[in-house]
Amino acid sequence: MQSRPGGSEDDSFQNFLLEFSAAATRLVSSAEILKLFCRETRNYFQVSGAYVWQLLPPDQLSGVEADGWMADNFRGSLLRSCESAIANEAVQKRECLYINGLDTSRYPMAAEFRVRSIMAVPLILSNEVLGAAVFVHNADPDFFRSDHAAKASILATQLGGLLESVRLSERAREEQRRASILAEVVQSLHSEPDLRVLADAVADRLRALLRTPLVCILARGQERFDLWALGELVPPGALLAAPFRTSTRDGAVLVYPRREGPFTTDEKSLLPIITSFAAVAISNAELYSTARAQAHELHQTLNIASELGSIADLDQFMQRFLQRSSQFLGYARTFVAVMEDDTLRIRWSFGEGNRAPDGFPLPEGNLTRAMREKQVFRAEDASHLAGAHTELLAQYGVRQLLAVPLLGITGELSGVFGLLDHREGLRISDEDVRRSQALAAQVTVALEVSRNLALSEQHRRKAEALTTLALEINSLLRGREFARNFVARFAQIMAAPVAGLLLEGGTPSCVLADAVADRLRALLRTPLVCILARGQERFDLWVLRPHSPSPTSNCFRPSAARLRLRWKTRASSCAWNRPTATGSKSSTPFPTS
Repeated sequence: MQSRPGGSEDDSFQNFLLEFSAAATRLVSSAEILKLFCRETRNYFQVSGAYVWQLLPPDQLSGVEADGWMADNFRGSLLRSCESAIANEAVQKRECLYINGLDTSRYPMAAEFRVRSIMAVPLILSNEVLGAAVFVHNADPDFFRSDHAAKASILATQLGGLLESVRLSERAREEQRRASILAEVVQSLHSEPDLRVLADAVADRLRALLRTPLVCILARGQERFDLWALGELVPPGALLAAPFRTSTRDGAVLVYPRREGPFTTDEKSLLPIITSFAAVAISNAELYSTARAQAHELHQTLNIASELGSIADLDQFMQRFLQRSSQFLGYARTFVAVMEDDTLRIRWSFGEGNRAPDGFPLPEGNLTRAMREKQVFRAEDASHLAGAHTELLAQYGVRQLLAVPLLGITGELSGVFGLLDHREGLRISDEDVRRSQALAAQVTVALEVSRNLALSEQHRRKAEALTTLALEINSLLRGREFARNFVARFAQIMAAPVAGLLLEGGTPSCVLADAVADRLRALLRTPLVCILARGQERFDLWVLRPHSPSPTSNCFRPSAARLRLRWKTRASSCAWNRPTATGSKSSTPFPTS
């Protein structure tokens, strides 16, 4: 393509057009076509330089390609529509213009390039101006003719068609790429149940679709913000954001600027579409995660209940329960306290570090007040609460504390189930509270069953004593044997520490006193039982005391000693008297052994 204009043959320009079109069709990008256009047209017109401006709406021209004189200085230069330049005039008039003998004082850029002659032709396609092509000669002040302008207009029209063809091809390929990515997004997002993997997949697809170095997904849950990011270093520029909402959280997808330039309108419209897909997928992943967590929790709870259901001993039950609860909930220490004499005392504990001894009373304060009000107590740092027992908390190394009240069948407070310090340092969540309440119900059932068994055993013993007493009464027993059996059964039924039969106007027999004392000593497992009777003139006292144990037995043999006591009336004091070995009286207080 070395033909020159103005030759004897008119088909030289047509040959140049055919050769240029054939070469351009083999190229795949607009940048390569513009480079070919500048090089070949400069050679064909024999000018000093060929340049192409691109119109950037609304009123700016950008130098995109050049060949020849000061080409490197031209690329990247900017020209506003208000500036005086032959290219601006050609774009505004939409016709080819050329000036020979150029007045450089009127055109500053031409003066910078030391131009003597210049020609500019607008690039128009479908009545839309795309830019302008400019040709200059820096030696001949009278170079351009009307023939140059006509041929330049034809070349500009052909260049516009080639650029549009490339643009449509690139758009078709881009649409195909986006469609494939969207299809992949839909398929991959709806088949991925893991939330973390899903967020990474969304960010990765958006990076590929928008060609951006960084995509972030920011989601706000009930207690915290989650941020998923995938990308590289970010250049300065505009940031795109698309909000979304799922069943449990709100968030936004953030697309950071890219090096290829600003985002197009089509690319901006794609972001909300993919974000909506991602929101549905994230909602499904959240539901799946919740269902899977609840199924795992139910499985663990059933395992704990099944394992504990086979343990009959209460102490063994509690130790195993606290161990499994610590593993299930992820806390370092657990304990169970019971209510005894209006005081909460720790009876069972499990875990690492310093633990309170069995029977340790919980001091009155924030914890006991919440338990008495039948409320769950939770503290991330118990030492920072008002009125906290800081020395006690420091002694046992307590920071996090979660306590659940144990309520009996009638609603009264029967104890506390407590957890101390999460192993992973996490905050106490609502899930921890709910799970601990579910486990506390098992402790409550165990304590109620143990209490009911104790009451049942007590009632059984009373029923047996009543039955035996009824049988003995129906057997028409008389005298000492009847009195002895009656007092023994009465003491057993009433669970009384002392019982006796006092007869008005008489004195109980020694045999009856021996029987009563013997039954009471056996029932209460006590080494000493006394029976005191007051007559009209005196007190009678029967004492059942142990003899020294025999070498082969640890049991006591009962024997009765009758002590006669007289009442001495004094204004200041009363004293017990008993006969001494020689018959004299002693005024010493009544001995306790």
